[in-house]
Order: sequence, then C-alpha cells, then structure tokens
Amino acid sequence: MARSSADDVQLRRCCEFALDSGGGKQSVVLCIRVAKSRGVWGKAGKLGRHTAKPRVIALTTKSKGHKTKAFLRVLKDSGGGVLEPAKIYKLKHLSKVEVMQNDPSGCTFMLGFDNLRNHSVAPPQWTMRNKDDRNRVLLSILNLCKENLGRIPKVVGIDIVEMALWAKVCCFHI
Repeated sequence: MARSSADDVQLRRCCEFALDSGGGKQSVVLCIRVAKSRGVWGKAGKLGRHTAKPRVIALTTKSKGHKTKAFLRVLKDSGGGVLEPAKIYKLKHLSKVEVMQNDPSGCTFMLGFDNLRNHSVAPPQWTMRNKDDRNRVLLSILNLCKENLGRIPKVVGIDIVEMALWAKVCCFHI
C-alpha cells in the first residue's frame, strides 16, 4: 500500500505553521493532500476553469473552556512549498457527506454545508489519491462530528459497513 500523505510529518508541520500564523491556536487532527474541482464530472467546460487544483485539507479542533469546536481548513500552496489558509468550514454546519457515484475510482466526495450563501454554485468536489485516504478523511470527519457535536451528517453513496470493516483492519478508531 502506498504511503498516505496523512502520515507526512512535514505536511503536518507546514499546516500547523500556516494555521498558527493566522491567529488562534488550533490543533491539527489530520491533514492530507487533495485535488479540488467544481462542477459535474464529465461536463465540458472552459479549459482552466474546471481543472483540478491541488489543495491540503486540515481537520482542526479548537478548545475554549469545556467546549471544543471542529473545523475543516483548506490550504493552498502559495509557491515554494509554503501553505496559506484559503477557506474555513465549521463542521457544525456539515449536513451531508456524499461520495460521487459517477466517479469510477470512488475517490471523489462532496461535503454539503447547510450555511453556504450561494446555493446556485456547485459545492467543491474533493478527489483523493486512493480509497484508503478517502476513508481516512471521511472517518475522521464523522468521528469529529460525533465527538464534538453529538451527531453525524447524512452519508450518501458509501457503504458504511465496508468502511467500518476497513477501519477495523487499519486499526482506526470508530
């Protein structure tokens, strides 16, 4: 099995540095390299507008007193291997996790947030390198939601039993 970018210590340090320079202290739970695309798979569009962009997704938590807040931070490479924060999503607004059915590899998923302002724009789709990375990110998101919010979002297009078996084999906490 190929080594996951989630195990990359240098990537974690770069994420922590980028997030610490932005203000409050947040602990990085997981960070992983992804490709961001927007729109529908297989739909023709203008070249350059619908190309995938390399990004890093970082799942972070911030403790304030006895409450813990969970975030999904998107970081982009500003050149020279330096990461800078691009977008922040609060996991309390996550309402749906959907694996795209029209992707034959099964590595593309979409996160649906209930507070997005412009609903006419398609939410971004995230493509992982392999299914193990996809499962690792999705299980981490579901665990953060369960532990910090007391609920999990709606899961569409993925076999939960298969994911639980994968987690058991990989010794991942469910």
